[in-house]
Amino acid sequence: MNKSNTLFKLILLLTALVTGGESVRADKVVILSEDFTEHYNKTRLEAVGWKIEGNWSMVTFSSGNQGFQIGPDNKKCSATTPAFSAMLGNKATLNFRVRSSVSTGSEVNTLTITGNGCKINGQSSITVDAKVGSGNAELLTITITEASASSKIKFSTAKEEGCVIDDVEISYIPSITLSSLCTNGKRYYGTFSSSVAFVVPNHLTVSEIKVENDFLQVFDYATDDVVPANTGVMVSSNTAGDHSVEVTSGGTSILGDNNMLKPSGSGISSTQMAERMAEGTQFYRLTMHNGSQIGFWWGAEEGAAFDLGANKAYLAVPSTAAARLQGLWFSDESEGITGLSREVTDDKQPVYDLQGRKIVIRKSANGKFQRGLYITNGRKVVR
Repeated sequence: MNKSNTLFKLILLLTALVTGGESVRADKVVILSEDFTEHYNKTRLEAVGWKIEGNWSMVTFSSGNQGFQIGPDNKKCSATTPAFSAMLGNKATLNFRVRSSVSTGSEVNTLTITGNGCKINGQSSITVDAKVGSGNAELLTITITEASASSKIKFSTAKEEGCVIDDVEISYIPSITLSSLCTNGKRYYGTFSSSVAFVVPNHLTVSEIKVENDFLQVFDYATDDVVPANTGVMVSSNTAGDHSVEVTSGGTSILGDNNMLKPSGSGISSTQMAERMAEGTQFYRLTMHNGSQIGFWWGAEEGAAFDLGANKAYLAVPSTAAARLQGLWFSDESEGITGLSREVTDDKQPVYDLQGRKIVIRKSANGKFQRGLYITNGRKVVR
């Protein structure tokens, strides 16, 4: 696989050929990879987004691998990566090799790694030893956090010191965070959207949502289904915290264009949210209402748009589908039912649960209703 970072598209870290419509699957997503084989001079590196300052040269290790030497010089020298942003709000890992530009003796030079728009091991910058040697450089692993939409990593050396770097890779393992604050006491809930497709693990319930004629319909993916990239979903589990998911390709949305959960991407402002949807759309966020009832509720007064962080999803419902509906909640999942709360009067309330709340029925991926006992027109009905 070509490890260059041309245009910095997401690279699935797997070298298998894709045949017969099979998905390419991997544990991590590589968002920047450079081994300096194809981009072996300043012109080629800068053509793909690197910024080179000061003295630099190419180095060939005893193994035959090429590396990139920064310094030595009578001033500080540096090499800065292209911008990267596709971290899904998670921690990323920076792997690279480093050694001193001196191949013999006892001299140990230092390399400074600085985060531009991100943190390196929780700090703005760190220094590492570049040990002497003639073979391949030492492999180091560093954690990247708090990345922005255009983060960069800068490698730099002090005056009169030189370091060789090689095999620079930035990658992440996508994970879904389910908050312990968003729970009904039995399950933990969250929303998620990803710039890459992912496989539904057996410990998560992943759902798309549609609202029609005041009815909330929840459609569940099956285990091992593939959720397409840039699809807003609701996720629930019996455990809170981070849940890693497997990266893949392809996938088909259960509801297609009818899924009303929309991805927030790298983060979305209220203005951007409103601009994406037609006039008359109401916007809901997944939350615990009044500390007691989990569901989708207006994120702002009168269902107006609101700011939302990266890699989440919001519910965008046309007013014709749920006129002035302030909240849609979930009742006991053991009943396979979701409930609907209306805080604005409306005489059209055709179906209720046994507690007198207007309800809808959770649907499976094949679109069939789950069985349950309901009240409609004053009568108990089994569906």
